[in-house]
Amino acid sequence: VAEQLDVQRIVLDNQDLGQPVSPDGIATNYAMSGETHNDAEALALAALAATLTDERRAERFLSLTGLSPDGIRVRLTDRSLLAACIAFLEGHEPDLVAVAEEVGVKPEALLGAKAELE
Repeated sequence: VAEQLDVQRIVLDNQDLGQPVSPDGIATNYAMSGETHNDAEALALAALAATLTDERRAERFLSLTGLSPDGIRVRLTDRSLLAACIAFLEGHEPDLVAVAEEVGVKPEALLGAKAELE
């Protein structure tokens, strides 16, 4: 899915551009710089990227939402899509915790971003 969306690297704020990458050149860490970040859209976008770069989560997300990679690409700035991604993660706590860890925030921060986006 990440390949279909051409997700290669997401940089938020002044994030270290030297972050680890997989052999395919895809970023493996979507951590946000700093302790907190007030931009709900940026946080949700990072969560969406982390969701889509994990094959199991991506397949479940696409299956449950009925979205296609093209549909996601067109709606990347749609707050309801970003909130839906976090709601999807909220529905399976292990994914919520894993994605929160990948983006460098507590799960509660993702839930707060979802509330702000709704």
